[in-house]
Amino acid sequence: TEQTLDTGFGSIPSLVTCYFECTTDNANYSIGDHVLVSSNSAGDTGNTGISVTFDGSVGSNDVTVTIASGGIYLTDKTSNSEANLIESSWRLRVKAWK
Repeated sequence: TEQTLDTGFGSIPSLVTCYFECTTDNANYSIGDHVLVSSNSAGDTGNTGISVTFDGSVGSNDVTVTIASGGIYLTDKTSNSEANLIESSWRLRVKAWK
């Protein structure tokens, strides 16, 4: 899945941050918990991960979020093991600054 977001800046953003906000308990996270997303987070499960790019290759002011076909895995909050993120339990927040 790929989503391109238009910042409206007219130039490449100087900074982009992304985090998941828990909306329904999942992987021992509670509603309201936030998990920071790196620009390229991938698990060893195969075809999993997320990439966030803002290099101007799609458009000079776009931020592109790509989620691999196998979904996203997080570290379980209490067991520290790999846990499949249930998409309906999380909201992805993307913030960009000029």
